Amino acid sequence: MKLKRVLKNNGIILAFAINYTASTLAGLLNGLIHKNSFFEMCKEELTSGIHNPPDDFPWLLAEAYYHKPEQLKDEFINQELTHINTYAVEEMAWLDKEYFANMLNKKKKKTLLELTKITENDSYLLSFSPHMMIAVQKKIAYEN
Repeated sequence: MKLKRVLKNNGIILAFAINYTASTLAGLLNGLIHKNSFFEMCKEELTSGIHNPPDDFPWLLAEAYYHKPEQLKDEFINQELTHINTYAVEEMAWLDKEYFANMLNKKKKKTLLELTKITENDSYLLSFSPHMMIAVQKKIAYEN
């Protein structure tokens, strides 16, 4: 990992990844999960992390690798970086069918923000967010 080489001691890296559940969540919310080729793609993502969009969905993100939260964390820990936290970018509140409209309603926005506060750092709920952000730090102990 080249970032570690240029990062100063105690420097922090923020990295983003697509969650291995992203397509499945989106497919469930908009009904695409019932299209055979889309469902086959989702099964592959859920089992291997490999995202390979089917030909009949040319507007999907190009071929990529989607991470499980623990895999993302392990990639950085294996580079001797200290894990600070992994965050849900959209967290759970985005699953509200009327999310954008409800964020404009003062009472409903308060509910959604409270839900966000409770769930955004819950490692058990990271898979409900299509995207994750990880914060890691380079810590080197100096010897005298």
